[in-house]
Amino acid sequence: SQDKFVSRWRPAVGWLCATGVGYVAIIQPLGAWLSVNVGWLPPPHIEAAILIELLFGLLGLAGMRTYEKMKK
Repeated sequence: SQDKFVSRWRPAVGWLCATGVGYVAIIQPLGAWLSVNVGWLPPPHIEAAILIELLFGLLGLAGMRTYEKMKK
Protein backbone atom coordinates (compact mmCIF):
# COMPACT_ATOMS: atom_id res chain seq x y z
CA SER A 1 0.00 0.00 0.00
CA GLN A 2 1.15 3.52 -0.75
CA ASP A 3 -0.64 4.88 2.34
CA LYS A 4 2.05 5.55 4.96
CA PHE A 5 -0.34 4.97 7.87
CA VAL A 6 -1.24 1.50 6.64
CA SER A 7 2.29 0.51 5.74
CA ARG A 8 3.98 1.76 8.94
CA TRP A 9 1.72 1.17 11.93
CA ARG A 10 1.63 -2.64 11.71
CA PRO A 11 5.41 -3.11 11.60
CA ALA A 12 5.80 -0.55 14.39
CA VAL A 13 3.36 -2.41 16.63
CA GLY A 14 5.09 -5.69 15.77
CA TRP A 15 8.52 -4.32 16.70
CA LEU A 16 7.19 -2.85 19.95
CA CYS A 17 5.58 -6.16 20.84
CA ALA A 18 8.75 -8.12 19.99
CA THR A 19 10.86 -5.70 22.04
CA GLY A 20 8.48 -6.00 24.99
CA VAL A 21 8.45 -9.79 24.88
CA GLY A 22 12.26 -9.81 24.64
CA TYR A 23 12.45 -7.54 27.66
CA VAL A 24 10.06 -9.71 29.70
CA ALA A 25 11.72 -12.98 28.65
CA ILE A 26 15.43 -12.04 28.73
CA ILE A 27 16.34 -8.59 30.00
CA GLN A 28 14.08 -8.36 33.06
CA PRO A 29 15.02 -11.80 34.50
CA LEU A 30 18.72 -11.15 33.86
CA GLY A 31 18.41 -7.72 35.45
CA ALA A 32 16.62 -9.21 38.46
CA TRP A 33 19.39 -11.78 38.87
CA LEU A 34 22.06 -9.08 38.58
CA SER A 35 20.24 -6.91 41.11
CA VAL A 36 20.47 -9.71 43.67
CA ASN A 37 24.08 -10.65 42.94
CA VAL A 38 25.63 -7.27 42.13
CA GLY A 39 23.46 -4.98 44.21
CA TRP A 40 21.84 -3.02 41.40
CA LEU A 41 18.27 -1.81 41.50
CA PRO A 42 15.91 -4.35 39.94
CA PRO A 43 14.46 -3.46 36.55
CA PRO A 44 10.79 -2.54 36.32
CA HIS A 45 8.30 -5.37 35.93
CA ILE A 46 6.06 -5.44 32.87
CA GLU A 47 2.93 -7.58 32.84
CA ALA A 48 3.67 -10.32 30.30
CA ALA A 49 0.01 -11.27 29.79
CA ILE A 50 -0.69 -7.97 28.03
CA LEU A 51 2.23 -8.48 25.64
CA ILE A 52 1.30 -12.09 24.90
CA GLU A 53 -2.31 -11.06 24.20
CA LEU A 54 -1.07 -8.39 21.80
CA LEU A 55 1.30 -10.88 20.13
CA PHE A 56 -1.44 -13.46 19.56
CA GLY A 57 -3.74 -10.75 18.22
CA LEU A 58 -1.09 -9.60 15.76
CA LEU A 59 -0.34 -13.16 14.67
CA GLY A 60 -4.04 -13.87 14.21
CA LEU A 61 -4.57 -10.76 12.12
CA ALA A 62 -1.50 -11.56 10.03
CA GLY A 63 -2.78 -15.10 9.45
CA MET A 64 -6.21 -13.84 8.42
CA ARG A 65 -4.65 -11.27 6.10
CA THR A 66 -2.52 -13.97 4.46
CA TYR A 67 -5.59 -16.16 4.01
CA GLU A 68 -7.46 -13.19 2.52
CA LYS A 69 -4.67 -12.50 0.02
CA MET A 70 -4.46 -16.15 -1.00
CA LYS A 71 -8.22 -16.37 -1.65
CA LYS A 72 -8.38 -12.91 -3.28
